[in-house]
Amino acid sequence: MSEKTVLTFDKTALTAPVDRAAARAEAQEALAAEGGGVTARSFASRTWFVGVGTAVGMALIAAAAVLVLIMIMRLATGHGVALPFAVLAWAVLALPYAYRRIARIAPQLRDADDRWYRLRRFAPANGLTHALREADPQRRAAVFEAAEGPQLDDPVTASRPRPLEVANLSFHIGGGRARMDIAIAYARFTVRTALPALGIQSVTARGGAAWRPQAPQAVIAVDDEFDRRFRVSCAPEDAATVRALLGADTRSALVDVCGDADVQVVGDEVWFFARQDLRLQDPVVWEWVEDLSALLDRTLDPRPEASARSDQDAARALRRRKVLRGAGAGRPFVLGCLVPLLLAAIVVVIGAMTG
Repeated sequence: MSEKTVLTFDKTALTAPVDRAAARAEAQEALAAEGGGVTARSFASRTWFVGVGTAVGMALIAAAAVLVLIMIMRLATGHGVALPFAVLAWAVLALPYAYRRIARIAPQLRDADDRWYRLRRFAPANGLTHALREADPQRRAAVFEAAEGPQLDDPVTASRPRPLEVANLSFHIGGGRARMDIAIAYARFTVRTALPALGIQSVTARGGAAWRPQAPQAVIAVDDEFDRRFRVSCAPEDAATVRALLGADTRSALVDVCGDADVQVVGDEVWFFARQDLRLQDPVVWEWVEDLSALLDRTLDPRPEASARSDQDAARALRRRKVLRGAGAGRPFVLGCLVPLLLAAIVVVIGAMTG
């Protein structure tokens, strides 16, 4: 991290070639030292188990879907479907997903090795500290109060020019059939300015926010245009202060830098949440962290010693939006689910017609 008064990272380690053998060896050593009982073998076994288990589960769902299609055809036409056509319909529906899911397992393991390899070099080059994971983290943000079984993956921390922490957070809420697994990412900054407790949640981002406003906080109106992008909540007695804090410049900066992220102020901490986990070895993530720090320097926590930096780089803003918005469903859902289902239905129809 640069000694300049504006937060800037040296991202060379995030783009340099990876020595695969060294990455594998370092991952094994890191898991043995910091894995909390998770070894390289158990990590790989769990990854394979989850991948294969998901593929098998999809195969069972595909079998049930084919049976439903056959029943519909029997009711509609009075004809059954020969076994070869039923098997072919199942294969068309199940095998593409199963192949993609299993084929991703080895790249997932390599990606973990590469991530740790890069972050272990990126962190010391910038005066940061990196840990593999932290089980049951205790933090002040509201999401940690409701999270069950929380775990931080790859927490990266710094103490200057302002204290910060960047990590992926995984947890679940509910239990049994109602259990929901959630993975998000956050950047937390410690500020010197006394700020009221407040939440700023994106209205336009995919998925739901990681927390809900808790009493006595309630949603307030700030500005018509801003309210179409964000939902602001605070205690009623802080409403006037929050509206004054979120002036035109601050609102514009939040829209530019946090359009698909959520913000929470708790004590002397400002939290920025992405609604999905992020690839922390991606340089764009650290560009976002730089932009968040610059946003604080200009608005919520002005630092006279901070040098000005423009975040109006259009290419940088586009990269940031893509990372924060995530892949989404859209075309992958159509190609991965609806098209195979349509093909399976066609096979069932042909089987019924030739039966």
